[in-house]
Amino acid sequence: MKPIKTIATCTIGLTFFSTNLLAQGGCCGEIPPATEGGCCGDKTAPTSKSSPTKAITSGTTVSHSNSMLEGYNAVATALYKDDLASAKKSASGLSKHDKTASMATFAKKLSQAKTIKEARTIFNDLSAAAIKMAKTKKGWKVAHCPMANGNKGGDWLQKASDKRVNNPYFGATMPHCGSFKK
Repeated sequence: MKPIKTIATCTIGLTFFSTNLLAQGGCCGEIPPATEGGCCGDKTAPTSKSSPTKAITSGTTVSHSNSMLEGYNAVATALYKDDLASAKKSASGLSKHDKTASMATFAKKLSQAKTIKEARTIFNDLSAAAIKMAKTKKGWKVAHCPMANGNKGGDWLQKASDKRVNNPYFGATMPHCGSFKK
């Protein structure tokens, strides 16, 4: 199987480094990269910042699924900001809005999470359902953090217009660690 190419975006202080500089300076301000050119141990990151990211762009727009994805994005943003109360509130609204039940089960579980750690664990399943839904929608791209879920990795959706990764799995601990999948 051919590895998925990624574009890594990590921050150290206020300076943004492209993946070709990460090997020299560390990853996300936390740990040195595990491999040359990689972020957080991501072995598939290119060493050139000239590679463009590609958003999920196929299909047509349906307002119900777009509003579902917007609701999902509100959950992801709240987790990125370490705001459990907002994540639970957004997930609760999402669970009531999803008539197809593809995301409702996980959204309901997340709305009842007792800790941010529990919410982030459930978010992984919610993300899988959202990514499946977004494959036929414009305006979304998939991000990945290889350190999420106990180093098993975790994916999530972000708006295609986002220039950098906003990691909902680690929040303020490593806010921009990860990469966009191509």
